[in-house]
Amino acid sequence: MAEASLRFRVPKDLKNRIVVESAGLRTLSGLAPTVEAEVAARLKGYSLASHRSRSASEADLEEADLILCMEPDHVDLIVNRYPHLRSRTFTLREFGGGTAGEIPDPYGLDISVYQKTLELIDAELFRMEKRIWTMARRKVRSRV
Repeated sequence: MAEASLRFRVPKDLKNRIVVESAGLRTLSGLAPTVEAEVAARLKGYSLASHRSRSASEADLEEADLILCMEPDHVDLIVNRYPHLRSRTFTLREFGGGTAGEIPDPYGLDISVYQKTLELIDAELFRMEKRIWTMARRKVRSRV
């Protein structure tokens, strides 16, 4: 849901110049989103129609300019394995400057929990989006 929310927010001048991807640390690749996730996203105007889960590879992590995780444990897993990625690996809440902690996974819970989770994700992305777009514009200019 976070990928869909962030994609929805990408400014027009960056639409074809940045990549927003989602990958899990403890997931199987190729799984469709839950019905609850699809409904929660659709109610916000986001689409998960083409989304399929995928496991994060070392190459994915190495190529990423910014790695945003839902839970501190995810950050720890990445940083313990790849210490050099610490400077670009954060929880969504940490990077957004909000309260510390995680955005819990709603998997297996009812639609209201998915909606609440998406509200938390949206709030954090709103808090940080200006920072992300500034970083992206600097990166785009440096690669041109």
